[in-house]
Amino acid sequence: MKQKHDDLDNSKQKSNELDAQALKSQNKNNFTRLVNMSHPKINIFIGIFVSAMQGLLMPWFGILMGKMLFVLNGYYSIVYFPLPHVDYADIRELSNKYCLHMLIAALLSLFTGFTQKFCFGVIGENVTLQIRKVLYSSILQKHMGFFDEKENAPGVISASMASDAQVINGFSAEGLATIIETMFAVFGGVICGFIYSWQISVVCLLCVPFMMLGGIMNAKFQAGLSEDSDAASKEANLLAGDAIINYRTVASFGYEDQLLKDFSRLLDGPRKIAIRKSHMIGLVFGFSQFVQYAVFACLYYFGALFQKEFPDQNAPDKTFIAIFAMMFGAMAAG
Repeated sequence: MKQKHDDLDNSKQKSNELDAQALKSQNKNNFTRLVNMSHPKINIFIGIFVSAMQGLLMPWFGILMGKMLFVLNGYYSIVYFPLPHVDYADIRELSNKYCLHMLIAALLSLFTGFTQKFCFGVIGENVTLQIRKVLYSSILQKHMGFFDEKENAPGVISASMASDAQVINGFSAEGLATIIETMFAVFGGVICGFIYSWQISVVCLLCVPFMMLGGIMNAKFQAGLSEDSDAASKEANLLAGDAIINYRTVASFGYEDQLLKDFSRLLDGPRKIAIRKSHMIGLVFGFSQFVQYAVFACLYYFGALFQKEFPDQNAPDKTFIAIFAMMFGAMAAG
Protein backbone atom coordinates (compact mmCIF):
# COMPACT_ATOMS: atom_id res chain seq x y z
CA MET A 1 0.00 0.00 0.00
CA LYS A 2 2.82 2.37 0.93
CA GLN A 3 4.66 1.53 -2.31
CA LYS A 4 1.54 2.35 -4.32
CA HIS A 5 1.14 5.64 -2.47
CA ASP A 6 4.79 6.54 -3.14
CA ASP A 7 4.40 5.71 -6.82
CA LEU A 8 1.33 7.93 -6.99
CA ASP A 9 3.22 10.81 -5.35
CA ASN A 10 6.14 10.37 -7.72
CA SER A 11 3.78 10.35 -10.69
CA LYS A 12 2.11 13.57 -9.52
CA GLN A 13 5.46 15.21 -8.89
CA LYS A 14 6.70 14.24 -12.35
CA SER A 15 3.47 15.54 -13.90
CA ASN A 16 3.85 18.86 -12.09
CA GLU A 17 7.46 19.15 -13.26
CA LEU A 18 6.40 18.52 -16.86
CA ASP A 19 3.62 21.13 -16.59
CA ALA A 20 6.07 23.65 -15.15
CA GLN A 21 8.55 22.92 -17.92
CA ALA A 22 5.86 23.33 -20.57
CA LEU A 23 4.76 26.66 -19.05
CA LYS A 24 8.37 27.86 -18.94
CA SER A 25 8.80 26.89 -22.60
CA GLN A 26 5.67 28.82 -23.58
CA ASN A 27 6.90 31.94 -21.84
CA LYS A 28 10.17 31.91 -23.79
CA ASN A 29 10.61 34.13 -26.81
CA ASN A 30 10.37 31.52 -29.56
CA PHE A 31 11.39 34.02 -32.23
CA THR A 32 14.67 34.65 -30.39
CA ARG A 33 15.26 30.91 -30.21
CA LEU A 34 14.73 30.62 -33.96
CA VAL A 35 17.13 33.51 -34.60
CA ASN A 36 19.77 31.74 -32.53
CA MET A 37 19.34 28.64 -34.69
CA SER A 38 19.56 30.63 -37.94
CA HIS A 39 22.82 30.27 -39.84
CA PRO A 40 24.67 31.91 -41.50
CA LYS A 41 23.96 35.20 -39.73
CA ILE A 42 25.08 37.34 -42.66
CA ASN A 43 22.14 36.01 -44.67
CA ILE A 44 19.76 37.61 -42.17
CA PHE A 45 21.12 41.11 -42.78
CA ILE A 46 21.31 40.64 -46.55
CA GLY A 47 17.78 39.21 -46.61
CA ILE A 48 16.39 42.11 -44.57
CA PHE A 49 18.03 44.67 -46.87
CA VAL A 50 16.80 43.12 -50.13
CA SER A 51 13.32 42.55 -48.63
CA ALA A 52 13.12 46.27 -47.86
CA MET A 53 14.18 47.06 -51.44
CA GLN A 54 11.62 44.60 -52.79
CA GLY A 55 8.88 46.31 -50.80
CA LEU A 56 9.85 49.80 -52.01
CA LEU A 57 9.90 48.72 -55.66
CA MET A 58 6.12 48.32 -55.86
CA PRO A 59 5.21 51.94 -54.92
CA TRP A 60 7.91 53.11 -57.36
CA PHE A 61 6.40 50.95 -60.08
CA GLY A 62 2.99 52.46 -59.25
CA ILE A 63 4.44 55.95 -59.76
CA LEU A 64 5.89 54.89 -63.12
CA MET A 65 2.57 53.39 -64.19
CA GLY A 66 0.73 56.62 -63.34
CA LYS A 67 3.26 58.74 -65.23
CA MET A 68 3.24 56.41 -68.22
CA LEU A 69 -0.56 56.63 -68.41
CA PHE A 70 -0.40 60.40 -68.82
CA VAL A 71 2.55 60.21 -71.20
CA LEU A 72 0.62 58.02 -73.61
CA ASN A 73 -2.49 60.23 -73.64
CA GLY A 74 -0.37 63.28 -74.44
CA TYR A 75 -0.97 65.09 -71.15
CA TYR A 76 2.70 65.76 -70.40
CA SER A 77 3.35 66.75 -74.01
CA ILE A 78 0.76 69.51 -73.69
CA VAL A 79 1.80 70.60 -70.20
CA TYR A 80 5.57 70.58 -70.66
CA PHE A 81 5.68 71.44 -74.39
CA PRO A 82 2.72 73.77 -75.08
CA LEU A 83 1.92 73.45 -78.76
CA PRO A 84 -1.29 73.79 -80.76
CA HIS A 85 -1.30 70.02 -81.20
CA VAL A 86 0.23 66.98 -79.56
CA ASP A 87 3.86 66.43 -80.52
CA TYR A 88 4.36 62.67 -80.87
CA ALA A 89 8.13 63.05 -80.76
CA ASP A 90 7.82 64.36 -77.20
CA ILE A 91 5.56 61.44 -76.32
CA ARG A 92 8.18 59.06 -77.74
CA GLU A 93 10.93 60.72 -75.73
CA LEU A 94 9.02 60.62 -72.44
CA SER A 95 7.79 57.06 -73.01
CA ASN A 96 11.37 55.89 -73.64
CA LYS A 97 12.42 57.53 -70.38
CA TYR A 98 9.75 55.88 -68.23
CA CYS A 99 10.04 52.53 -70.03
CA LEU A 100 13.74 52.55 -69.15
CA HIS A 101 12.83 53.23 -65.52
CA MET A 102 10.37 50.31 -65.61
CA LEU A 103 13.08 48.04 -67.02
CA ILE A 104 15.43 49.09 -64.22
CA ALA A 105 12.68 48.40 -61.67
CA ALA A 106 12.10 44.95 -63.21
CA LEU A 107 15.80 44.08 -63.09
CA LEU A 108 16.05 45.26 -59.49
CA SER A 109 13.00 43.17 -58.63
CA LEU A 110 14.65 40.13 -60.25
CA PHE A 111 17.81 40.65 -58.23
CA THR A 112 16.12 41.41 -54.89
CA GLY A 113 13.56 38.62 -55.27
CA PHE A 114 16.20 35.99 -56.05
CA THR A 115 18.53 37.19 -53.28
CA GLN A 116 15.68 37.30 -50.76
CA LYS A 117 14.51 33.75 -51.49
CA PHE A 118 18.06 32.42 -51.57
CA CYS A 119 19.18 34.01 -48.27
CA PHE A 120 16.08 33.14 -46.29
CA GLY A 121 15.79 29.75 -48.01
CA VAL A 122 19.26 28.75 -46.77
CA ILE A 123 18.40 29.99 -43.28
CA GLY A 124 15.08 28.16 -43.27
CA GLU A 125 16.58 24.84 -44.32
CA ASN A 126 19.30 25.13 -41.67
CA VAL A 127 16.65 25.85 -39.02
CA THR A 128 14.61 22.85 -40.22
CA LEU A 129 17.69 20.62 -40.01
CA GLN A 130 18.48 21.74 -36.45
CA ILE A 131 14.89 21.28 -35.29
CA ARG A 132 14.65 17.80 -36.78
CA LYS A 133 17.90 16.79 -35.11
CA VAL A 134 16.70 18.05 -31.72
CA LEU A 135 13.27 16.45 -32.17
CA TYR A 136 14.72 13.10 -33.23
CA SER A 137 17.16 13.11 -30.32
CA SER A 138 14.31 13.89 -27.93
CA ILE A 139 12.15 11.08 -29.35
CA LEU A 140 14.94 8.54 -28.94
CA GLN A 141 15.25 9.47 -25.25
CA LYS A 142 11.55 8.91 -24.48
CA HIS A 143 10.55 6.09 -22.15
CA MET A 144 8.96 2.93 -23.60
CA GLY A 145 5.47 3.87 -22.43
CA PHE A 146 5.53 6.96 -24.62
CA PHE A 147 5.39 4.82 -27.77
CA ASP A 148 2.48 2.75 -26.45
CA GLU A 149 0.17 5.76 -26.72
CA LYS A 150 -1.98 5.74 -29.83
CA GLU A 151 -1.18 9.36 -30.72
CA ASN A 152 2.56 8.54 -30.61
CA ALA A 153 2.48 5.89 -33.30
CA PRO A 154 5.52 5.77 -35.61
CA GLY A 155 3.50 7.13 -38.52
CA VAL A 156 2.32 10.15 -36.53
CA ILE A 157 5.81 10.88 -35.19
CA SER A 158 7.33 10.64 -38.69
CA ALA A 159 4.68 12.95 -40.10
CA SER A 160 5.31 15.40 -37.30
CA MET A 161 9.04 15.45 -37.99
CA ALA A 162 8.39 15.97 -41.69
CA SER A 163 5.59 18.57 -41.62
CA ASP A 164 5.84 20.47 -38.32
CA ALA A 165 9.50 21.33 -38.82
CA GLN A 166 8.70 22.57 -42.31
CA VAL A 167 5.98 24.84 -40.91
CA ILE A 168 8.52 26.40 -38.57
CA ASN A 169 10.77 26.87 -41.60
CA GLY A 170 8.08 29.00 -43.23
CA PHE A 171 7.56 31.02 -40.06
CA SER A 172 11.23 31.71 -39.48
CA ALA A 173 12.34 32.49 -43.04
CA GLU A 174 9.51 33.25 -45.42
CA GLY A 175 7.41 34.86 -42.70
CA LEU A 176 10.14 37.32 -41.74
CA ALA A 177 10.80 38.24 -45.38
CA THR A 178 7.10 38.82 -46.00
CA ILE A 179 6.70 41.01 -42.92
CA ILE A 180 9.65 43.23 -43.87
CA GLU A 181 8.55 43.49 -47.50
CA THR A 182 4.99 44.34 -46.45
CA MET A 183 6.06 47.05 -44.02
CA PHE A 184 8.25 48.86 -46.54
CA ALA A 185 5.69 48.47 -49.33
CA VAL A 186 2.92 49.99 -47.22
CA PHE A 187 5.02 52.78 -45.74
CA GLY A 188 6.59 53.57 -49.11
CA GLY A 189 3.17 53.74 -50.75
CA VAL A 190 1.78 55.99 -48.00
CA ILE A 191 4.75 58.38 -48.19
CA CYS A 192 4.54 58.60 -52.00
CA GLY A 193 0.79 59.12 -51.81
CA PHE A 194 1.09 62.02 -49.38
CA ILE A 195 3.82 63.60 -51.52
CA TYR A 196 1.61 63.69 -54.62
CA SER A 197 -1.88 64.21 -53.13
CA TRP A 198 -2.52 64.19 -49.40
CA GLN A 199 -6.32 64.39 -49.84
CA ILE A 200 -6.58 61.19 -51.86
CA SER A 201 -4.03 59.55 -49.55
CA VAL A 202 -6.31 60.20 -46.57
CA VAL A 203 -9.15 58.47 -48.43
CA CYS A 204 -6.82 55.56 -49.19
CA LEU A 205 -5.93 55.19 -45.53
CA LEU A 206 -9.62 55.20 -44.59
CA CYS A 207 -10.19 52.36 -47.07
CA VAL A 208 -7.29 50.26 -45.76
CA PRO A 209 -9.27 48.74 -42.82
CA PHE A 210 -11.86 47.33 -45.25
CA MET A 211 -9.15 45.75 -47.39
CA MET A 212 -7.46 44.36 -44.31
CA LEU A 213 -10.77 42.97 -43.06
CA GLY A 214 -11.33 41.05 -46.27
CA GLY A 215 -7.79 39.69 -46.25
CA ILE A 216 -7.92 38.70 -42.59
CA MET A 217 -11.28 36.95 -42.97
CA ASN A 218 -10.00 35.03 -45.98
CA ALA A 219 -6.80 33.99 -44.17
CA LYS A 220 -8.70 32.95 -41.04
CA PHE A 221 -11.09 30.71 -42.95
CA GLN A 222 -8.24 29.17 -44.95
CA ALA A 223 -6.34 28.41 -41.74
CA GLY A 224 -9.47 27.08 -40.09
CA LEU A 225 -10.10 24.72 -42.99
CA SER A 226 -6.59 23.31 -42.74
CA GLU A 227 -6.70 22.91 -38.94
CA ASP A 228 -10.14 21.25 -38.90
CA SER A 229 -9.22 18.89 -41.73
CA ASP A 230 -5.96 17.90 -40.05
CA ALA A 231 -7.72 17.18 -36.74
CA ALA A 232 -10.47 15.17 -38.40
CA SER A 233 -7.98 13.19 -40.50
CA LYS A 234 -5.86 12.18 -37.50
CA GLU A 235 -7.91 9.07 -36.72
CA ALA A 236 -7.77 7.95 -40.34
CA ASN A 237 -4.00 8.43 -40.40
CA LEU A 238 -3.62 6.41 -37.21
CA LEU A 239 -5.71 3.58 -38.63
CA ALA A 240 -3.71 3.54 -41.85
CA GLY A 241 -0.41 3.58 -39.93
CA ASP A 242 -1.45 0.68 -37.70
CA ALA A 243 -2.68 -1.35 -40.69
CA ILE A 244 0.58 -0.86 -42.59
CA ILE A 245 2.76 -1.68 -39.58
CA ASN A 246 0.74 -4.82 -38.78
CA TYR A 247 0.07 -5.83 -42.38
CA ARG A 248 0.92 -9.49 -41.67
CA THR A 249 -1.83 -9.73 -39.05
CA VAL A 250 -4.30 -7.91 -41.34
CA ALA A 251 -3.55 -10.27 -44.23
CA SER A 252 -3.70 -13.43 -42.07
CA PHE A 253 -7.19 -12.57 -40.75
CA GLY A 254 -8.47 -11.30 -44.13
CA TYR A 255 -9.40 -7.96 -42.58
CA GLU A 256 -8.70 -5.78 -45.65
CA ASP A 257 -12.32 -5.06 -46.60
CA GLN A 258 -13.29 -4.04 -43.07
CA LEU A 259 -10.28 -1.77 -42.81
CA LEU A 260 -11.23 -0.09 -46.08
CA LYS A 261 -14.75 0.51 -44.77
CA ASP A 262 -13.45 1.92 -41.48
CA PHE A 263 -10.97 4.14 -43.32
CA SER A 264 -13.72 5.43 -45.62
CA ARG A 265 -15.97 6.13 -42.63
CA LEU A 266 -13.24 8.08 -40.85
CA LEU A 267 -12.70 10.19 -43.99
CA ASP A 268 -16.37 11.21 -44.15
CA GLY A 269 -15.78 13.72 -41.35
CA PRO A 270 -12.97 15.64 -43.10
CA ARG A 271 -14.94 15.60 -46.35
CA LYS A 272 -18.03 17.18 -44.76
CA ILE A 273 -15.90 19.76 -42.96
CA ALA A 274 -14.12 20.64 -46.20
CA ILE A 275 -17.41 21.06 -48.10
CA ARG A 276 -18.92 23.29 -45.41
CA LYS A 277 -15.79 25.40 -45.05
CA SER A 278 -15.35 25.71 -48.82
CA HIS A 279 -18.70 27.46 -49.17
CA MET A 280 -17.77 29.91 -46.43
CA ILE A 281 -14.34 30.54 -47.97
CA GLY A 282 -16.01 31.21 -51.32
CA LEU A 283 -18.26 33.86 -49.75
CA VAL A 284 -15.37 35.48 -47.90
CA PHE A 285 -13.18 35.45 -51.01
CA GLY A 286 -15.98 37.08 -52.97
CA PHE A 287 -16.26 39.76 -50.29
CA SER A 288 -12.52 40.44 -50.44
CA GLN A 289 -12.69 40.81 -54.23
CA PHE A 290 -15.68 43.14 -53.89
CA VAL A 291 -13.78 45.29 -51.39
CA GLN A 292 -10.80 45.55 -53.73
CA TYR A 293 -12.85 46.87 -56.67
CA ALA A 294 -15.10 48.98 -54.46
CA VAL A 295 -12.03 50.72 -53.02
CA PHE A 296 -10.83 51.62 -56.52
CA ALA A 297 -14.26 52.98 -57.39
CA CYS A 298 -14.28 55.04 -54.18
CA LEU A 299 -10.80 56.43 -54.85
CA TYR A 300 -11.63 57.44 -58.41
CA TYR A 301 -14.84 59.10 -57.26
CA PHE A 302 -13.12 61.15 -54.58
CA GLY A 303 -10.26 61.90 -56.96
CA ALA A 304 -12.70 63.51 -59.39
CA LEU A 305 -14.40 65.32 -56.51
CA PHE A 306 -11.12 66.74 -55.21
CA GLN A 307 -10.14 67.91 -58.69
CA LYS A 308 -13.42 69.80 -58.89
CA GLU A 309 -13.19 71.34 -55.42
CA PHE A 310 -9.39 71.84 -55.18
CA PRO A 311 -8.08 72.05 -58.76
CA ASP A 312 -4.87 73.82 -57.75
CA GLN A 313 -3.85 71.07 -55.31
CA ASN A 314 -4.98 68.01 -57.28
CA ALA A 315 -3.67 67.79 -60.82
CA PRO A 316 -4.98 64.72 -62.69
CA ASP A 317 -1.56 63.08 -62.95
CA LYS A 318 -0.79 63.57 -59.24
CA THR A 319 -4.15 62.07 -58.27
CA PHE A 320 -3.56 58.94 -60.35
CA ILE A 321 0.04 58.60 -59.20
CA ALA A 322 -1.03 58.81 -55.54
CA ILE A 323 -3.69 56.14 -56.11
CA PHE A 324 -1.34 53.83 -58.03
CA ALA A 325 1.51 54.22 -55.53
CA MET A 326 -0.65 53.34 -52.53
CA MET A 327 -2.60 50.59 -54.28
CA PHE A 328 0.54 48.93 -55.67
CA GLY A 329 2.03 49.06 -52.16
CA ALA A 330 -1.15 47.53 -50.74
CA MET A 331 -1.20 44.82 -53.42
CA ALA A 332 2.43 43.97 -52.67
CA ALA A 333 1.51 43.66 -48.99
CA GLY A 334 -1.46 41.48 -49.91
